[in-house]
Amino acid sequence: MAPPTPRLIIPIDLTKKPWQQNPPLHNRWHPEVPPVAEVKTGEVFKLEMVDWTGGAISDDKNSALDIKSLDLSTVHYLSGPIRVVDRDGKAAKPGDLLAVEICNLGPLPGDEWGFTAIFDRENGGGFLTDHFPCATKAIWYFEGIYAYSPHIPGVRFPGLPHPGIVGTAPSVELLNIWNERERELEETGHQSLKLCEVLHSRPLANLPSTKGCILGKIKEGTPEWERIANEAARTIPGRENGGNCDIKNLSRGSKVYLPVFVDGANLSTGDMHFSQGDGEVAFCGAIEMSGFLELKCEIIRDGMKKYLTPMGPTPLHVNPIFEIGPVEPRFSEWLVFEGISVDESGRQHYLDASVAYKRAVLNAIDYISRFGYSKEQDIRPKISDVPTGPRVVSPIHRPLSPLSPPPLRHSRLSPPSQLRRAAVVAFPLPKNYSTTKLKQNRHHQRHRRRPQLTAVSVPEEMAQKIGKAIRRPGAPSKARVYADVNVIRPREYWDYESLAVQWGEQDDYEVVRKVGRGKYSEVFEGLHTTNNEKCVIKILKPVKKKKALDYCHSQGIMHRDVKPHNVMIDHEQRKLRLIDWGLAEFYHPGKEYNVRVASRYFKGPELLVDLQDYDYSLDLWSLGCMFAGMIFRKEPFFYGHDNYDQLVKIAKVLGTDELNAYLNKYRLELDQHLAALVGRHSRKPWTKFINADNQHVAVPEAIDFVDKLLRYDHQERPTAKEAMAHPYFSPVRNAAEGRRNRGQ
Repeated sequence: MAPPTPRLIIPIDLTKKPWQQNPPLHNRWHPEVPPVAEVKTGEVFKLEMVDWTGGAISDDKNSALDIKSLDLSTVHYLSGPIRVVDRDGKAAKPGDLLAVEICNLGPLPGDEWGFTAIFDRENGGGFLTDHFPCATKAIWYFEGIYAYSPHIPGVRFPGLPHPGIVGTAPSVELLNIWNERERELEETGHQSLKLCEVLHSRPLANLPSTKGCILGKIKEGTPEWERIANEAARTIPGRENGGNCDIKNLSRGSKVYLPVFVDGANLSTGDMHFSQGDGEVAFCGAIEMSGFLELKCEIIRDGMKKYLTPMGPTPLHVNPIFEIGPVEPRFSEWLVFEGISVDESGRQHYLDASVAYKRAVLNAIDYISRFGYSKEQDIRPKISDVPTGPRVVSPIHRPLSPLSPPPLRHSRLSPPSQLRRAAVVAFPLPKNYSTTKLKQNRHHQRHRRRPQLTAVSVPEEMAQKIGKAIRRPGAPSKARVYADVNVIRPREYWDYESLAVQWGEQDDYEVVRKVGRGKYSEVFEGLHTTNNEKCVIKILKPVKKKKALDYCHSQGIMHRDVKPHNVMIDHEQRKLRLIDWGLAEFYHPGKEYNVRVASRYFKGPELLVDLQDYDYSLDLWSLGCMFAGMIFRKEPFFYGHDNYDQLVKIAKVLGTDELNAYLNKYRLELDQHLAALVGRHSRKPWTKFINADNQHVAVPEAIDFVDKLLRYDHQERPTAKEAMAHPYFSPVRNAAEGRRNRGQ
């Protein structure tokens, strides 16, 4: 007798929001979230699920605004919980193992598309957020087992659908363990975090929050909902119950052996992917989709004790087991990109897999970008080896296909040749590659690979609501120094179309014609005169050396990301260098700039209240935060969990009276929610931060210097030149003057 059609226990109506579904969905882990369905062991059942955002992302190919503004407090939306009983009606018990077999799965019928995305630096970010700070997305369409994207023409590949989240409900005891350890991590983890410059925009742990909380059948607003919402764990990390495992091979034929912590197990699942690598480098690196699962469960009585070994102090500290199914796309050729635990500055790290993995990913991205792809377009990372020793080596595999870039052994594209002038780089082109195609590729990349965000203009007489505050007309802000330095530049400074190339001694290369330009370089078709081989010659634009804040400000440049990780010190030469100019921007009076810049702990108040016509003084605030952390031995000095909390932390030190005066001066009005969050605080004297550990460095001159830098009103902060003239630096100036006098 043929098996019956799987019973649909959780349907999804695509016309409804996640909280309107019947049965309702949930997005938190808690033992008291009630089950919405019951299944018996051996029964094949079917459930449907929304994508992880609940349909918040559209298939609009021309805008990534939905990615940029996505409310991450609501994710992930899960289908369940499902109560599991055996054939005799006896529920799974704590201590059992729940074996969940994936019999079938795929995209939700009628919704056969998905998306990948790079999240904004200040809203989720990602592993490489310092390299790719802006929100972008790619739309994918499904044809059977294949996916293709209008954002990446010519690419079509077979996917391996799988659920990103499969888990059981925690017990009260386990939930308390989670909340305690994650709260401790959030409070103290920044002291040991090595890659805070990479993950700066993410909280170290996602603590329980009522914001965006959905608890299934429990109605919002009730006392029960308030209590559970304040205890329930977020679904972001994987934990002892399984949860957000994101295992790319967990497809047809796979089994998951999950610990049972509550009666009935209360199984939930969601976060469906069409395909994914071994990790989500871009935070949303999988192809996200809505979908369905057909599952079958078995209960292994007392299985936790029989098969799982506790990894912590209690029997609850166990981990699930994943049995991978036999189905997988076959890729027989791979390119492998190695990364070692040496960072961009050349610094060696000891057994740091994160640094090695980052370098391997960047090496793969850089290679692929040589074939006409933008660096934002996807790769599939695969961790294959972590050997011992002072360096960690982390290779990245990339499968090859007929449409892939050729492997190195077949390629005429050799590594770039460095010429005598560091500003010029040339590399050979394949003989069948035309420069016309190069121009077309650049045009395509500019118009299709970087989705543009839609701008909305409003009449001047109307107040502009810009996120956290309302800005009313009037009260313009203008830099006190170097305000017009870019206005008075000669036309030739900006006119790169007529740039005259100063060749110096460039042996064996000739320019044929210009084929394009980028933000930092000009691109020319060239000729290698030795063998008459065509090449591309890249000429960097004349960006001046930037030794420190005053110099870069005098050149009309705001750094916009001053922080300890962007300062390099040569102790032997007694030189300090300000590095990482990826967020730098030219200053023009009256221009509105992006406020999603600078690392959170060093953001000026102007960014946190959305004052967009800021200036160089933003860098001085960041300097003040660094200096305060140094003299008070508190790093970071303002430690906010998110951008809203960052403003709260500042207000608790500088007071709200001064904040309100600042807002009034620039005609700003805080959003009601943010105003309530900030509350009312008196200004705290700087002496409150002095203790036995820092009193030897927190001298009066240092306190005065901090006080002048950390001002709400950016126009009250000293300029970089004024800061250098502060009495705190008198010993340095006197010593330098003495050396000069002795040298005469």
